Amino acid sequence: MVKSPKDVFTLIKKALANRTAASTGMNELSSRSHLVLQMTINQIDERDMSATVSKLNIVDLAGSEK
Repeated sequence: MVKSPKDVFTLIKKALANRTAASTGMNELSSRSHLVLQMTINQIDERDMSATVSKLNIVDLAGSEK
């Protein structure tokens, strides 16, 4: 669980450091791996204690560089 934008960027940086890049027949430098980032964002309105839950999905598919 993260509690700040800084925490999110720290995790993204760690994930990107673990990706592999190499050349392919189609591209000189390809990640050759997929990246899926799913965030669930919980927001509570402190005025009436109502809750909003949102999901954000970011997908980077290997081989889709163009």
